[in-house]
Amino acid sequence: MTEKNKELFVRHFERVQRECFEIATSKGWHDTPRTHGEYFALFHREISEGFEGIRHRNPASDKIPKFTAVEEELADTIIRICDYAEAMGFDVANAMLAKIEYKKSRSYRHGNKAV
Repeated sequence: MTEKNKELFVRHFERVQRECFEIATSKGWHDTPRTHGEYFALFHREISEGFEGIRHRNPASDKIPKFTAVEEELADTIIRICDYAEAMGFDVANAMLAKIEYKKSRSYRHGNKAV
């Protein structure tokens, strides 16, 4: 990825992150502070709902029928992560780019790990 594309990704991701937080705030989800554990439980919930979609053969989403249940729940997970990251002031966009670069340097299957 070029440096220009990295800059564009960060700028747009930060906008999405901010919007996720603003929507959650406008809907009352920040009226009472949440613990870190509560946020992580919400991430887990969305992932679990995605797995339920798989168990049910990944039908079209009830809320956004153009997409599957799994796509919807993966999106919900990312939205919740963006909301949390914005609330905490985390720089997830740049952390993602840094982690991608780090992963490029890892050995095949990280030294032959099973999972």
